[in-house]
Amino acid sequence: MRHACLALAAALALAACQVTEPAVNASAFRAQPSSALAGAVRALETVGALSAPDTPIEVRAHQCETRVDSERRRTVERVFLDLTIYAPSQGAAQDVFRAVAAALRTEARASERVEPANPERVRLALARLDEVAAREDFVSYSDRVALEVQPGASSGGGTESATLQEGLETYVRSRAARAESVGGVRLRPADERAVAVFAGTTRFELTPAFEFQRFELFRIASFLASLEADSPGVRLTRLSIERSQHEPDIHSPRRWTFSAELACPESNDFGAGA
Repeated sequence: MRHACLALAAALALAACQVTEPAVNASAFRAQPSSALAGAVRALETVGALSAPDTPIEVRAHQCETRVDSERRRTVERVFLDLTIYAPSQGAAQDVFRAVAAALRTEARASERVEPANPERVRLALARLDEVAAREDFVSYSDRVALEVQPGASSGGGTESATLQEGLETYVRSRAARAESVGGVRLRPADERAVAVFAGTTRFELTPAFEFQRFELFRIASFLASLEADSPGVRLTRLSIERSQHEPDIHSPRRWTFSAELACPESNDFGAGA
C-alpha cells in the first residue's frame, strides 16, 4: 500500500512541475550554455511536490552547474541535492528517499521544459529551501541525489534594450542594487580553464561583496532570476546556495549565502533581443 502511495505521489509531483511556459520550438538552436538556475528550479519543484506532513523533506544544501557533454555535443545541468527525510521509521524514510530520487531522475529526463525559469518560479522554488522539516518524534535519513538534467528549450529571455549600452558589471550591479535584491556583489573573471569550455562566451564568478554577508532567500532568488530574465544572452552556469551556520540569534530568520558563475556572449551584447 505504501509503495502505491509513493508511486502516486511521484506522478503528482511530475504533473505539478509541468508549469505552463511560452511555447517554443524544442529543436531551436541554443546559442548559449543552458541554465543551471533552471535545472535547480526543476529539481526543487519536484522535491516540494513530494514533501508531505507525515514524511517531510528538508533540503540542506543545493548545488548546480552546467557541463559540456562533448560526445553528444550538448550541455547538461548537473544538480546535487542534500536531502533529509523524516518519517516514523527508518525503513519508511528510506522508501520516501528512493521515491524522491526516482521522481527527480524522471524529471531530469524531461525535454519539453522551457528556460530560463521565470522569476516567480525561481522565488517559489528557492523558498522550498527555507522550510523547516525536522520533527523530533520522527527518525531521519539523509543522503545526496546527483542528477544530470536535460536542458529545456530556450524561450529567449528578456529584451531590455537599455542593457545594450551597459557593461556587464553595470548590468549585474544594477540588479543587485534593487530594493528586493542582495545589495553589493563581487564580479571577477572565472578560471581561464573554465572560460574556454563554452565557445563564444565569457564566464564570471559572482559572490556577495563580503564573505560574512548572509541573505533571506527571496533576495537571492530575486537577484539571480533578474540576471537571466532581463537578458536573452546571460545564463547562470553554476550555482551554490548554502544555509548560514552562524546565526547570531537562534530565533532569528535563517539566512543563506550563495556563489554563482554567469556566462555571456563575448560581444557583451547580452541585452539584445532574440
